[in-house]
Amino acid sequence: MTLDSAQAIFLTLAFIVPGFIIDSVYSKFVTRQRPESHVAFLRYLTFSCLNYALWCWLVYWVVFEKPSVKAAFLCWALVTMVSPVAIALLLSYTHQKKWLGWLAGRVLSCAHRNKWFGSLVDKVKLRTIHATPTAWDYVFSRQESSFVQITLASGARIRGIYSSRSFSS
Repeated sequence: MTLDSAQAIFLTLAFIVPGFIIDSVYSKFVTRQRPESHVAFLRYLTFSCLNYALWCWLVYWVVFEKPSVKAAFLCWALVTMVSPVAIALLLSYTHQKKWLGWLAGRVLSCAHRNKWFGSLVDKVKLRTIHATPTAWDYVFSRQESSFVQITLASGARIRGIYSSRSFSS
C-alpha cells in the first residue's frame, strides 16, 4: 500500500494532531519530563485513539451517513480540535485535584488485597512509583505558600516566601 501526499496529510491530521493538542495543553498544567521523540509520537497516537474512542459514533455517522459538508466539517472540527482541548483540560483538572491518583490508589489497594493479585505483585517485586519526576517538581506543583531557605554551593543562603504568585522551574 502506498500513500499519496494527500492521504499522508489526512492521516497525520487525523491520528497525530488531536493527540499532540491533548499533550500540549496537558503539559501547560502538569509538570513532567519531556519525552524522547519516539515516545512522544506514541503518546500523541495514544491520546488520539482515546479521543476517537469517545467520538467513534460521530465518526461513523460522518463516514457512512454522508451528512452535509457543513455538518461534516463541524463534526471533524469537534473531534480533531475542540474535543482534544476539552480532554486535556479535564485530565489536567483531575490531576491537579489528585482525583486520578486517589482513584488509582483505591483500585491498586483493593487489587493488592486480593490474594492472587497481591501475591503476584509481591513475587515479581513490583512497586508503584510516583508520576512526578523529582521531589522539587512535586513540592512546587502543590503551590502551597511556605517559607523557603536555599543554600547555594558557595554557602550563601537565600530566604523568602514561596506562594501562588511565585515562579519556579
